[in-house]
Amino acid sequence: DHRDLHSYPTRRSSDLMAATGWSYWSLAGASVSTAAFRVSAIWVMSGWRPQRPTSRSGVRPLVSFGADLTLVGVVHSVSRGCDNIFIGRYLGTDAVGLYSRATALLTRPIERLIGPVYSVIVPTLSRLQTEPERYRRVFLQVFEGLAIGGCFFTGLFLPLAHPVVMVVLGEKWGGAAPVFAALTIAAMYVPLSTATSWLYTSQGRGRDLLLTASIGGCIIIGSLIVGLPFGPTGVAIAYSSAGIVAILPLTFKIGGRRGPVSTTDLWVSYTRHWPVLAVVLGVTWVTGALTASALSPLVQLFVCVPVGLAAGATTVFLSPPTRRV
Repeated sequence: DHRDLHSYPTRRSSDLMAATGWSYWSLAGASVSTAAFRVSAIWVMSGWRPQRPTSRSGVRPLVSFGADLTLVGVVHSVSRGCDNIFIGRYLGTDAVGLYSRATALLTRPIERLIGPVYSVIVPTLSRLQTEPERYRRVFLQVFEGLAIGGCFFTGLFLPLAHPVVMVVLGEKWGGAAPVFAALTIAAMYVPLSTATSWLYTSQGRGRDLLLTASIGGCIIIGSLIVGLPFGPTGVAIAYSSAGIVAILPLTFKIGGRRGPVSTTDLWVSYTRHWPVLAVVLGVTWVTGALTASALSPLVQLFVCVPVGLAAGATTVFLSPPTRRV
C-alpha cells in the first residue's frame, strides 16, 4: 500500500519517541514529521529552487488563488474542530469520546469516497473550461452519483445506527448510537457541498470559495452553540440540520451564480433522487423494527442492509433519471 510506504518513516519516528519517554507528544511528533518528510521529499524530487521574483511573470493570480485556498483550509479546520472543543470544555471527556467516535463512523467512509473522486474530477473540469456543455454534463453526472450515494447511506444507517455502533465500536459505546444516527443526515449534504466547491476550484473562483466557507463556518459554530445544552446528540442534530437548511442552499446559490452549472441544475440534480432516500429509509426502518428484538446486532445488519439495498436498487431501476446516472 503506497500510504504505508509514505507513513513508514513517520511511524518509526513516532515509535522511537514513544519508546524514549515522550508519551503523548509522540502523536504530535508523528504529525510534524509527516509534514516535514513529505515537503522534503517533494522539494528534492521536483528540482525547484527559490529565485529572485520578477515582475509580470503571471504568478500573481496563482498566488492570490492559493492564498484564498489556504484561508479556506484554516476556516474549515477551525469550524470543524469547534465541535470537539465545545463538547470537551462544557460536557466533559465522556461526551467528547462518544461524539468523536460517532463522527469517525460518518467521516471515514465519506473521506475515502471523496478523496479519489476529487483527484480525478477537478483536473478534468479544469481542462473542460472551454467546453461549457461538456463541463456541465461531466460535473452533474458525478454530482448526482454522490447524491444517490448519500441517499443510500442515510437511508440505511439512520435506522440501523444502534446495531452499527454495537458491531463496529462495541457495547461500551452504545451511547454513541443516537449521535451517529443524527450525523447520518449530514451524509445528505456533506458530499454535495464538497462537490460544489469543485466548481470554485476548477474555475479559479477562490474568493467565492472563501466567502462560502466563511459564512458556512459561522453557521456551523452557531449551530454547535445552539445544540450544546442538549448534549452531544443535540450538537449532532444541530450540525446536521444547519447543513441541510442553511449551508447547502448557500453553497448552491453561490456555486451556481457563475459558470456552466446553475443553481437550478444543482437543486434539480439533488432533489430528483429523494425517492431513493424515502424508499431505503422506510424499508430499512420497518425491517429493523421487526427484527430488533429477535436478532443480535450483527445478524440484524446482515438481514436489514441487503433488504434496504434491494429496495433502493428497485427504486433506481424504476426511475429513469436515477437509473441513467
